[in-house]
Amino acid sequence: MHNMEKKDPLLEHLESHLGKINNGWGLNESTNAIQVARFVDKPFEKTSTYVTLGLSRHILKMPGSREVRQEFVFSAHDQFNGGAIASFLLTFCDYLLTKHDALLRGQVIGPDSPVIPGIGVIARFSFLLFKNSELQVSSYGDGVSRKI
Repeated sequence: MHNMEKKDPLLEHLESHLGKINNGWGLNESTNAIQVARFVDKPFEKTSTYVTLGLSRHILKMPGSREVRQEFVFSAHDQFNGGAIASFLLTFCDYLLTKHDALLRGQVIGPDSPVIPGIGVIARFSFLLFKNSELQVSSYGDGVSRKI
């Protein structure tokens, strides 16, 4: 009997909606094992979607003793530096994990300088947008179910 490698349910979900990963990034010096995957021409031609992978392995705190697991999705025109976008996402995940606090819907977190060089964004705004039929519960292999 062959030992078949089980594919990550989150990755399967992403690839079923965005296609195969084009390339990815991670921080060698980081201990959190978070990566960023890039999907090209999604949602539009000459646009890429960047998704964090691994943040949802961490339980993040919310008000009222609630807990949540999150991943981040960021889309940008291909004229912007993909490495800089990935670096922003990885650094932002590291920042969130210093306190293990979730990013709340509508929450604005900013520095007062550009988030990514060459892009005039100086803050991050969080929102949740999904269709109920697209919200799925999946097991990550550790016995904890997640909404993705």
